[in-house]
Order: sequence, then C-alpha cells, then structure tokens
Amino acid sequence: MDSYSVEDIREAHLIVSQVVSLLEKMVPKFEEGTSQHTLLMRRIAAFNIALALFQRELGESKTIRYTEEELLEAHRAIQSTLNKLSKMLPRLQLGSSQHARLMCQIKACDFAKALTARELELFNSD
Repeated sequence: MDSYSVEDIREAHLIVSQVVSLLEKMVPKFEEGTSQHTLLMRRIAAFNIALALFQRELGESKTIRYTEEELLEAHRAIQSTLNKLSKMLPRLQLGSSQHARLMCQIKACDFAKALTARELELFNSD
C-alpha cells in the first residue's frame, strides 16, 4: 500500500463514504428478499469493510476483525462494482464532470479491492 499517499487514502475514504450514503438511501426502494435488495446490502457491507480498512490505514483504528468469508464477499462485491463502473466509463465524455467523478470512484474501489486482497492474503499466510 506504499503507492497510496495519506491524501489518496483520505480521498478514497470520502468517496466510499459518499457511495455508502447513497446506497443506504436506496434501501427503502427495494423490497427485502429481492435480488436488488440483496445486492445492495452486500455492497453496503463491502464498502463499510473498506471504510474500516481505510481508517486503519490512516491510523484511526487498529482493531479490525472480519472473517475470511466476510472479506471474500466484500472483495467480490467491490470487484463487481468495479466491473459496473468500468462499463459506464466509455459512455461518458472525456473531461466531463461525470467522467471525472467516475474515475475517482474507480480509483477508490481499486484501493478498496487492494486492501481486501491484502487482508485475505493474511488469512492464507497463517
């Protein structure tokens, strides 16, 4: 994680916090038990794990305990989100505010994915 500066981490934390806020506002729109609701709840859980990992990177939290299964599920959900965002990218005009915002989201998700991957490696090294 040496390639990320403190500012990169803070920016990623802010972006993911905003994404979680938006996702949480969408929860009432989907009936519990539907696939859309399940996907939404998985993404919220995944990004909350990412937020905790960002906080640890910033030295704001030291104790983070997630199971290997929780981390694996978070990693998959973040990868799924990255795939979705990447498919949207070609539809946006280069240099537009939407393109810039999407690029920031992709960067934050890449960082979150790297952190969950590192955590998963710790389970495999034991």
